[in-house]
Amino acid sequence: MQMIKCCICGERIPVISGNNPYPVRRWSAWGSDKNRCCASCNSEFVIPFRIAIGSSKEEEFDNIHELLMSYSYGELKEFKKNVDHVEKKYAGFKDVHS
Repeated sequence: MQMIKCCICGERIPVISGNNPYPVRRWSAWGSDKNRCCASCNSEFVIPFRIAIGSSKEEEFDNIHELLMSYSYGELKEFKKNVDHVEKKYAGFKDVHS
């Protein structure tokens, strides 16, 4: 079985189980041995960021994509922690003011 490194955290994963890391990293096709991410990074970063920026205008989306691509794994973890903190605060505000 061919193994590759997750393009986000560096964990070794089988090519067949890699995920498309876009928008955190560059887009890649299923089965590619380049630029794939592990299941953990997919659920921790890729999916939440896709949801968060999915309704953004194309230019905003591209800017966020470029920003995310510039972050190391540690920087992504810190950024996500801050985003989660803001979302929790906003959720409480939204509940009170609905």
